[in-house]
Amino acid sequence: MVPASQVLEPLRRTVRETSARLDKQVTLELSGGEVRLDRRILDALKDPLLHLVRNAIDHGLESTEERRAAGKPEAGRLTVRLEPRGSRIAVVVEDDGSGLSPSRVRATAVRRGLLSADEAEKLSDAQAARLVFQPGFSTREQVSATSGRGVGLDVVQATAQRLQGSVDVAFTAGRGTRFTVDLPLTLAAALGLLVRTGTTVSAIPSDSVNRILRLNPDDVGTVAGRVVARLDGEQLTFLPLAEAIGLPRLPLALDSGNVQAAALLTVGEDKVLFAIDEVVGQQEIVVRSLGRHLKGVRHRRARRCWTTAAWCQCSTRRSWCARRGQRRARWLARRRGLASSCVTTRSPRASP
Repeated sequence: MVPASQVLEPLRRTVRETSARLDKQVTLELSGGEVRLDRRILDALKDPLLHLVRNAIDHGLESTEERRAAGKPEAGRLTVRLEPRGSRIAVVVEDDGSGLSPSRVRATAVRRGLLSADEAEKLSDAQAARLVFQPGFSTREQVSATSGRGVGLDVVQATAQRLQGSVDVAFTAGRGTRFTVDLPLTLAAALGLLVRTGTTVSAIPSDSVNRILRLNPDDVGTVAGRVVARLDGEQLTFLPLAEAIGLPRLPLALDSGNVQAAALLTVGEDKVLFAIDEVVGQQEIVVRSLGRHLKGVRHRRARRCWTTAAWCQCSTRRSWCARRGQRRARWLARRRGLASSCVTTRSPRASP
């Protein structure tokens, strides 16, 4: 465990250089440097914090003239703080700028082909705000040293998910934007629910599983080209787990008119039903990278199941959705981390 000041203090230089390049006055406030975190988490936080700070200065804080006209202090205020919350930590990056513009985000999403105009119009402001985490998303038309390259906030979300955390955004028009990254204090083994689809056993983080249930054929239908299941008065997206993790689609019990087992996953406020064959059990798992030698492997990350020394592979949501390019994949891309939660387990021939 190491103090968070190791990643907070270098942000002072980042703020000085970025504000000078953009000709903006910025006051940086840091707090929580005494909080101690797992070194792996702290190291992984470096790039996401840089992206959030640069994003706040470039997109959030107004120019000196704009702030003066709005009756604000000429120097924008940028706060980066760590807030311990039991066994977890909240990393907050907050500015007192103009606030995120949902309408501008919607327009950008439509222009870049992420959504149709009708889909964008149906999004609430909170849902529209989360589009900033989409890969390649940027409201800047021109590329600069700071913005427009389409690399940034998607890195923040991907890192948070990899560290068993999440990221959220809140805003108030004319008053500022706040990004909150919720993370564990340490990377410990997570409890996974083992489920079988065909001959493949997959592990789903237990804290994402709402419940296991059985669906009748009458419970499943199609709405606007999307397969849905009716559950407790709601229409939820229904998807075979094998398809979600990049495996060939397997016949479902529903196809022959039989009852189908399914796992209801909850991530934030979103719910999705995945078709499975059966629940095998529970097991502790720890996320591990495949390493640089296998970095070219697509759609997979490695997981080690310590209790059985079995090797696992997990499909990454981002690459899977990019590969499919379908409307349903776009919809799933807005559902945070569901596909990336699934790991395919195979027993190794020999321990490395």
